[in-house]
Amino acid sequence: MLTRSEVEEFSNTYYNDIFSFCCSHLKNEHDAADVTQDVFLLFTEKADTLTTQNIRAWLFSVASNKIKEKYRERVIRTRFVELDESLHPYITDEDLFDSLTQSFVDDFEIMEKKLKLLSKLEPHERELLMDLYERKMKYSQAAEKHNISVKNVSVRALRARRKIKEMAELSFMTLLFVLIKLHLI
Repeated sequence: MLTRSEVEEFSNTYYNDIFSFCCSHLKNEHDAADVTQDVFLLFTEKADTLTTQNIRAWLFSVASNKIKEKYRERVIRTRFVELDESLHPYITDEDLFDSLTQSFVDDFEIMEKKLKLLSKLEPHERELLMDLYERKMKYSQAAEKHNISVKNVSVRALRARRKIKEMAELSFMTLLFVLIKLHLI
């Protein structure tokens, strides 16, 4: 069991080493600072169960595990949530779905555009999105209905929204290209 003064002493002694270790692996000072903070936060939480032996090794082991978590987080973020976060840092699932249909047209045209995008999805993707956003089902309800896990519902919904986003961007880029060709822009 470590005392408060020992925790402070070990923290002061190894902080820079852990931070440098994280920087060398993550190649990003902000992420390294976050991981280092997480390591020492866990260290203070676990201090009553640790002894003074091998503290350095324990800190580096925790740092290594936290770095792996950060890599996984990056992979998930880049694969499934490729949003322009500088413009929409707190966008929700509903905001994304609704943003695809926003325009200065009447409700009929909005519904027509929404159905056209949805029709390009696989039937199981379309049904899942309709359950989540039109029928306002919770993920757990949709999981039960589709006989899949809640995590799988989340992943499939992210992938389907990503497809819709890509199709909407492609439609916009095509329209923009046509307008440029016709010298209307």
